[in-house]
Amino acid sequence: MKKRYLTLNKGEFLIDIMPKIESNTVIKKNVTSIGATTLEIETLRNSIIILPNLPVILLKEKAHQNRDVLAVYAERTILDIIDYISDTTIPFKKILTTPESFHKILEAMRNQKIDYRKDYFLLFDECDKICKDIDFRKSISLPIDEFFKFENKAFISATALIPRDPRFDEQGFEMIHIRPTYKVAQDIKLFKTNSALDAFGYLINQDITEKHYFIFCNSLSIITHLINSNNLKDQSSVFCSESSAERLKSAKFNHIGHKLDETKFSKYNFLTSRFFSALDIYFDKDVEIYIISDLGVADHTIIDPATDAIQIIGRFRNKDIKKNVTIFFTEDKDLISLSESVCLGIIDGYKLTYDTIKNIGKTLSDKEKASLMKEITSLLEYNQFLNRDGTKDYFKVDNYIYKHSLNKLYQAYDNLINAYKDLKIEDTDKTYFNVTYVGQSVSVIPSSSQKLFNTAGQKFKTTVREVVALLEGMEDKQMFEISNNDVLRAKLKSLYPEIVDGYDLIDRETLKLIEKPRELEREIKRAINAKISTSFHFLNDLKVEFLIGEKLSTSDINARFATLIKKHGLKMKATTTQLENFILLRRCKLYDSTWGLRIDGYKDIS
Repeated sequence: MKKRYLTLNKGEFLIDIMPKIESNTVIKKNVTSIGATTLEIETLRNSIIILPNLPVILLKEKAHQNRDVLAVYAERTILDIIDYISDTTIPFKKILTTPESFHKILEAMRNQKIDYRKDYFLLFDECDKICKDIDFRKSISLPIDEFFKFENKAFISATALIPRDPRFDEQGFEMIHIRPTYKVAQDIKLFKTNSALDAFGYLINQDITEKHYFIFCNSLSIITHLINSNNLKDQSSVFCSESSAERLKSAKFNHIGHKLDETKFSKYNFLTSRFFSALDIYFDKDVEIYIISDLGVADHTIIDPATDAIQIIGRFRNKDIKKNVTIFFTEDKDLISLSESVCLGIIDGYKLTYDTIKNIGKTLSDKEKASLMKEITSLLEYNQFLNRDGTKDYFKVDNYIYKHSLNKLYQAYDNLINAYKDLKIEDTDKTYFNVTYVGQSVSVIPSSSQKLFNTAGQKFKTTVREVVALLEGMEDKQMFEISNNDVLRAKLKSLYPEIVDGYDLIDRETLKLIEKPRELEREIKRAINAKISTSFHFLNDLKVEFLIGEKLSTSDINARFATLIKKHGLKMKATTTQLENFILLRRCKLYDSTWGLRIDGYKDIS
């Protein structure tokens, strides 16, 4: 793809250097807030603008309500679209849509016999999202085949990635780089940590001034943990997807919503990935921007310095406010990272297997072939790189390589720190970030372990296996600092006393098979009885400590029993219920007329 460079001076917008967005171009703006979407909306031609998600579309529609813009999303019907495109009072139609709703526009156009491929300009805004999100949002690339059939079309983003799809070269696309002549570097602070959860809590508790926080994190579990563990419910607003908002509706946060509403901002504002790019925030006060990645909790919290970080900081459009940016991140040495050539080699190998089986299918009858091809679709690895019609989806290939390159950054703290320091606008010496501080926060309990301290709704068998895995990890001196083990074990013991006892008493493989609390209780009792029945000294001490005919208060009995348990290193609770497994007890009145228990004899537990 050919490259071309345009210069942008301080204070200029895209319209100042490009009267209209040119067709068959991929435009990398390199800076945010220069009015690309506005330029297309104001250009005197019919336009369809594909935007990544609903909040962006609704905000753009509101911002340009005087331009008769139509927002198309799930609730918008084909009849609504027909009414709009048939309105002769609107000289130039401007339609904003999500990728998933794009098909409704085409259906409406076909119904009205409109030659849309010729009459409309198609702009794919925030185009890097296709490559970045396609692994979990398959439908984001649905408009691509139709995109290449339009006579006039373009890709654009501040952080555009060069696409691999050969149709860009076949149709003579040109890559346009916008080069700002002014300094764009944003001051940032970096915090490397083994628990972003604890690092966040430490920093906000150090702050005694009144500030406004915007916390960007693509994990609902991390967000709820940060709010609950720091007692921020009354001071927090959460902006997330509609389904996530539904999950949180019982939480007592100040605000929970799937649309960005600046009137609902609180002191602490948490935003998930659908709010990372494209939308505009016009907040008029200085802001503390926290960007959080914690791979100990979830891999999908990874933040890309070259796309996500730039886009997040660029959401704040008010140039008069100060943006204090702090980025928290963990590392994971076990992340798999393969080079581009290795990734492509793997994909070629998958294709070879796929083609071989497909060729075998050609020799079979139609019915047998259909059955075989269905098996191929569901089982073969190459399927993940295909469109619904069986053709290769190059954006899925781009995503596969992209994810491996990101993993490389997060394998070690220094890799990511250097990525922030060295990131520059292509073919210039202008850096995106000025790293003013690199701090370190080391938690006694890493975030990968803290997952166990918030297991609401988790299956018991899953909790058992995770606790066992963590306890086994403590035995491996390479996994944790030795000084952490006592603290971590004590924390686990307070939360899961029966599981920790089971770990010490029961065969490990048996313990991992346990699915219900009563099964664990039964196996622990069986293990204790087996151990006690062979402990002559314990049984003998019981008979010495508790004499037949002796009358004792419950507290005295429990105290004596606890002493014996500790002496013999047994895993059981010092209660009269437990003691009755070995001794016959009967309720009686004591000499001071209070109620107690009489030792009536000993049980045979052999």
